[in-house]
Amino acid sequence: MLQHRVEGGAGDRVRSEDVPTPNVMAALSNRIENFVFNADVEMGFSRWYSRYKEVFTEDARQLPEPARVRLLCEKLDNVAFEKYQRHVLPRNVSDIGYQDTVDNLKQLFDFRASEFTTKYQCLKLEKSVNKDYLTYTGRVNEFCEKAKLHDLDSDGIIRAEVANRGRNPATTHRNTRQRVQSRSENFFA
Repeated sequence: MLQHRVEGGAGDRVRSEDVPTPNVMAALSNRIENFVFNADVEMGFSRWYSRYKEVFTEDARQLPEPARVRLLCEKLDNVAFEKYQRHVLPRNVSDIGYQDTVDNLKQLFDFRASEFTTKYQCLKLEKSVNKDYLTYTGRVNEFCEKAKLHDLDSDGIIRAEVANRGRNPATTHRNTRQRVQSRSENFFA
């Protein structure tokens, strides 16, 4: 049930009126882009869902749970919906609760990489010529958080550097320590 404010001569008063669920769903649906899984641009479900989570949890809270599930499934492209539908067989999509639907979609359409692979990818990041520094910095921040680089000690950084560069560990160890020391001195200067 939605409440609308009605202006009257003596002041404002609030009245309640029923707004049909299809109208609410249509209005919410227009605010949400379709989810299209694309591994090339790392568009996983969690990233898409984080953008629209408030619409599903706050703006759609007046909808019954089955309607929120329908709204969520409606925003999946055909390929993603069919994959999800096959994944939950023999159950029907409409028989699954909202949170279980979200969890299943995250399981199906999120990227999974080992901790080593994530750290390696983080160290391989390079700024392309056509990207500005703010975009590049944001990407570095995102990858560093995913890779949990803040948890690495100096030996962990050296091992990651060896894996990244493929050099002699003794030389890399010395060079990396020198670079880290130099950067920290420059940082605090």
